[in-house]
Amino acid sequence: MLTESKKQIVLKIPANAEEKSLDEFYRDLDKLKLKASHDVNIDCSALNNVSSRHVMIIWQAFNRCKTIGASVKLISVSPALVHTLKLLDIYDLLTEGYETDPIRKSTSGYFEESAPLSLRLKFKPLRKDIRNALVEFQSLLESWNLLDLHAFELAMVFYEVVTNIRLHGNLKSSGNIEFHARIINSEIEMQFTDTGIAYDPTKKSDDFNPIKAIKTGQKNGLGLTLIKRSTDKQIYSRIDDKMNVLRISKVIKLRGTGDDKSANHK
Repeated sequence: MLTESKKQIVLKIPANAEEKSLDEFYRDLDKLKLKASHDVNIDCSALNNVSSRHVMIIWQAFNRCKTIGASVKLISVSPALVHTLKLLDIYDLLTEGYETDPIRKSTSGYFEESAPLSLRLKFKPLRKDIRNALVEFQSLLESWNLLDLHAFELAMVFYEVVTNIRLHGNLKSSGNIEFHARIINSEIEMQFTDTGIAYDPTKKSDDFNPIKAIKTGQKNGLGLTLIKRSTDKQIYSRIDDKMNVLRISKVIKLRGTGDDKSANHK
């Protein structure tokens, strides 16, 4: 995770964004005896998937290096990470003057008529169950042949929502998260249901400001910002004071062999 020489340091961002891996990363970061003469590379090559936690540790490592005047840059920046940083308006701050990998061209074809038009899942708010549910959702998105960035955004939204429920929902051990996704005309609709404590994520204003965040040391709120900026509509309701229902929709396009075309399936 950390390699160091006399003049150069490489910090590798862990693919696993769970607490144990992040603790190890932060311990490595604390051990660094950074000097202004150091060249620091923040290696993002392991990030096939990106979450708000990944962004935060990149953000913190970058700012620490900048504070002491060290030369720092991101390397092996994937299209998914580029897109996420741009959603948060911090791409230019972190990568100005550096080259990144080019955006991949999708190899997806037309929508397969045999692809399922909906998915229903019920799972425990545990890390393993969330990962398994995410894999199932990603398989469905792949069958829909979405634009690469749309598929990435939807998978990221899924992960951010269910992780937020896991961390803050205070669900009982017998509780479940229920998820329903479907494609209707040119929209994908997602619904998340849980019996945790009442919490309306749609009330959070989309006011993330990277310059202000640097000054205040902001560490939370990126996930909800990414959800809002990656989708078109979010509606929350509390049913009988015991069930949270969050509905999220996004207008999507399918990747064709010529011009992109909107989905038109019922």
